[in-house]
Amino acid sequence: MSCVFCRIVAGEQPASVVHHDDLCWAFMDIRPVRRGHVLVIPVAHAVHLHELDDPIRARIWEVGQRIADAHRASALTSNGHNFLLNDGKAANQTVAHAHLHVIPRAGGDFLATMFRLAKNLTGIGTIRRDALDTDADEIRQHLPLF
Repeated sequence: MSCVFCRIVAGEQPASVVHHDDLCWAFMDIRPVRRGHVLVIPVAHAVHLHELDDPIRARIWEVGQRIADAHRASALTSNGHNFLLNDGKAANQTVAHAHLHVIPRAGGDFLATMFRLAKNLTGIGTIRRDALDTDADEIRQHLPLF
């Protein structure tokens, strides 16, 4: 199994998990644009969004919205969100498994966010697992029930 996201779902790769169910998983991005950056992925391997059934696509967006709600209720600073889904290599999709980025935003964070994004595109800026686990716990405590 070469897909890193499939290895996470299979328990073969570590992840700071925020949520998982039969259709999707949500976990902390190891190269976050901002603190609290979460990825929501389908359990079924699919490179492109159009390869997924409607209920799975809907579930990904539903989980993403609930994570945004949890960000707002948590100690993480957030008063807005970017929902980003890069669909295909031409759209800068770096992992060949469909995934939704849920990025919490705060007013005035534009330059800091752009700096982190630039660092991430160069492959530097990975965050320590214990920090990711702490943030995953904080988000999970405020995650509305499904």
